[in-house]
Amino acid sequence: MITLNIYFSSNDGVLRTDDQVLACPGFARLEFDHGFGQHMTGQNSGPDFVVYGPVSVQLWGQGFVVGLRFFKEVVHGVTLTLKQSRTAALDYDATETDLLAEKKKLTTLLSKQLECSPSSTSTGADVFEFSWGGIVSRTDLKSTWCGIEVRYK
Repeated sequence: MITLNIYFSSNDGVLRTDDQVLACPGFARLEFDHGFGQHMTGQNSGPDFVVYGPVSVQLWGQGFVVGLRFFKEVVHGVTLTLKQSRTAALDYDATETDLLAEKKKLTTLLSKQLECSPSSTSTGADVFEFSWGGIVSRTDLKSTWCGIEVRYK
């Protein structure tokens, strides 16, 4: 898997490579398919949902694996999972302490990069809200997943 450098703007919610938009509010699936989508595999995951992924990216000095979700032909969200994730390496042996530590690491990274604190925090998610949507540092204790979600309105 080739690793791409991507960039994120919290002002408008745009994720992009050097020359292509990866995701932004209102981004149409047809536009994605003619651009960056040619490098990813799409699968139907339910009525009106299509999920694309995975692609390896470098963002904020960290390696992530990215997936995109489209709902009714418009981007709904982006999921970023750390490539060097301790919880992913542990799989179902990851403890609540492991998951919460990784979520804290991601929240700290987001706070630094976005230059703000979360709008709300809970055990499972720390949310950064913007006019275009939000970014969430999230952990799921049942699936032992931890990562970042970009959610568009």
